[in-house]
Amino acid sequence: MSVAAAKGPKTKTTAQRSVPPLAVARKLRAPRVVEHRLPNGLRVLVIRKAGIPVVEARLRLPLLSVDRASYAKARLLEETMLKGTSTYSALDFEQQLGLLGGGISIGVDRDRLSVGGMTLSQHLPRFLELMSDALQHATYPSDAVIAERGRLVERLSVANSSAGVVASKTLARNLFADHPYAVLMPEAEDLAATSPAMVRGMHRRRVIPAGAVLVLVGDLSPARAIAVAQRAFDGWSGKTPRSKVPAMNARTSGPVVLVDRPGSVQSSIHLAGLGLGRYDDLHPAQMVANMIFGGNFSSRLVANLREDKGYTYSPHSSLDLAPQATTFSISADVATDVTAASLAEISYELSRMVVTTVTADELDSARQYLIGSVALSQSSQAGLASTTANLEFAGASLQWLRDLLVKIADVTIDDVHEAAMKIMQPTQIRTVVVGDASQVEPSLRAIVDVERQPMREAT
Repeated sequence: MSVAAAKGPKTKTTAQRSVPPLAVARKLRAPRVVEHRLPNGLRVLVIRKAGIPVVEARLRLPLLSVDRASYAKARLLEETMLKGTSTYSALDFEQQLGLLGGGISIGVDRDRLSVGGMTLSQHLPRFLELMSDALQHATYPSDAVIAERGRLVERLSVANSSAGVVASKTLARNLFADHPYAVLMPEAEDLAATSPAMVRGMHRRRVIPAGAVLVLVGDLSPARAIAVAQRAFDGWSGKTPRSKVPAMNARTSGPVVLVDRPGSVQSSIHLAGLGLGRYDDLHPAQMVANMIFGGNFSSRLVANLREDKGYTYSPHSSLDLAPQATTFSISADVATDVTAASLAEISYELSRMVVTTVTADELDSARQYLIGSVALSQSSQAGLASTTANLEFAGASLQWLRDLLVKIADVTIDDVHEAAMKIMQPTQIRTVVVGDASQVEPSLRAIVDVERQPMREAT
């Protein structure tokens, strides 16, 4: 075998590959949604999706963490809500769920508490009784809270050793300043100062039905499911808490923050700026613009940094439609010696989106990708339940999503250019680089203003 044969054919870039034509997108059918508001304020939405005899349940309720201390309490609440109720010990609660062929999980982020789970359809009444028991009567045993607090501190310590985590935390602080979104996670000292009584107090004040939404999707009768939910959650009550959220005053300009991580063999580059809200007329176009720029594996950013330059494997951009602000973010982990060059290429691709227009092929591919992704996300009972719950919590709906798909299909090249000019201006995007400053600072200073920060301040 010759050397040439052993090497095989040269790998083609995304632009060189012959891609089969896209199939005609099928119209997404809207499921019938039955909604009922319980006397306590809980909204229940039911969607019948037969096929598999299970029910997926998703509950969302407001739980904005206004500072590090409240986020610490929320994280401990997340970890210990299922550690026992006034009716069952943690083990008994888990066994009761197991008898139903289901399970429940708890999650929190900066804005909400999420409760999710599934059960066999025939056991829905008992399943909702257990979910309601946890929401109303979780006891947060002191020994369980203290044990989980120790484990959380250990996990945070491990997380803070990651360059990507340090970059994300530093970027949030620099972009969002005094707003709650400046806090991505609690710190060890915040957790250490959080007692079991504080967690119980947060549950009592904040885990209430007002503003909450419960979505049930599966092989069920909507009318029967609503009646079952009303019986299960009838005793759940609570007064809406008063909370003052600081005004959003994002700092979208400033020097590149270089966090010194001595000895690091690569640099973590993170950028972020403000995007447009989901109800902005240009929201569909900003989704397409993000997809073309760096939102998938055939994007401009991947073609440049990965396929052409070989600087990194998976650069990426995304839009986070949080209730208080939309964030347009970019991230890439690159070798130390190409840190400045990578940042220059990211800036170049941003400028290209702002100064020039995208091609018709790029536009069509991005639109089809987005439309297909939405359809895929609702193809299962679990996906449909999560999508519906997230939309309803944000004040939208499945109908809004279907209208959005129509608007995405109608996005033009000029629309994408207009959206890019609003969210991708390099001067309106904050940048953080975590890496070995002794190696990367001189080349970075040759192209941008740099503010150096020691690692201890970033973590």
